[in-house]
Amino acid sequence: MTPIGPSGARLVLATVLALATAETMAAAKIVGLTAKQTAAQEAQITITIERPTPMDMLCDTSVDLGDGSTRSVNFGMGDKHQKTLQHRYLKAGTYKVAVKATGRCEGARDTSVTVTGDAVSKAAAAKAQCPRGWTLAADSVKDNRYTCYANAPGTALKCEGGTQYFAEKGAAGCR
Repeated sequence: MTPIGPSGARLVLATVLALATAETMAAAKIVGLTAKQTAAQEAQITITIERPTPMDMLCDTSVDLGDGSTRSVNFGMGDKHQKTLQHRYLKAGTYKVAVKATGRCEGARDTSVTVTGDAVSKAAAAKAQCPRGWTLAADSVKDNRYTCYANAPGTALKCEGGTQYFAEKGAAGCR
């Protein structure tokens, strides 16, 4: 066996480091999306990712729920490979649900879900006015009560029917 000189050792070390870096730079991938009805007009959406190595810890996604609303689902350090969210649709029907990578991961998936059941009162939904940049949590609409989620607004919401404004834990609304 011939000994490796200093330049050969550097080449071997550079090759090993390049291979190790390429392996750890592999991105997490979206590998699954399911949606199923769990209650009247309510669906459970499950997103599954695959992480090639323990270093691939972050994966940010955007979920289009098919009714004009979107949700962010972020996988961070210590999170499992699967996350689930609940969504209540304002009316019965079949909706296309799609997830796409928005951050340090790759891929996209789509599926459809059919929900049945009583419609949320149109009058109640019409009174639920979320400020710009906020999304109505559809499953929260009950008479004059509802919830919006996102960043806290600069001014309090105008609440009706004896309800009071609240803003806590990333949500604001009237209750």
